[in-house]
Amino acid sequence: MSVAIDVLLWAAAFGIVLATIAYSLGQAPAQLNAFPQADKVFHTAAYAAMALLWLLAAVWRPGRGPGVIAGDAVAVVICAILLGATIEVAQHFVDRSADVVDALADAAGATIGYLVWVGLRTIARATPRD
Repeated sequence: MSVAIDVLLWAAAFGIVLATIAYSLGQAPAQLNAFPQADKVFHTAAYAAMALLWLLAAVWRPGRGPGVIAGDAVAVVICAILLGATIEVAQHFVDRSADVVDALADAAGATIGYLVWVGLRTIARATPRD
């Protein structure tokens, strides 16, 4: 079961990066204008999910413990933030608008994903095992 969970986490981690790149460099989805600041909410949620998935897959997850890059949680978050900034620059070249506030929302999302991950680790460490 543990191997299946890891496979699913890795597939989701790579999948969310590919989906983020595709949605960010392709035609903007209509949902980005569903309500005021919807695009910022979407950026924040997407990068929170991305950072969390990568942290769980690569660094640590409940039930497995350390991953392939244990101890590099901050590097994962920095990579997510850099990806967001790079995509914003790339949008300038594909008829999308580059927006510093979108990059800030990406960074906020990656930070939220990290904080959720830290919370999961804290809970797991505090929970006695049978």
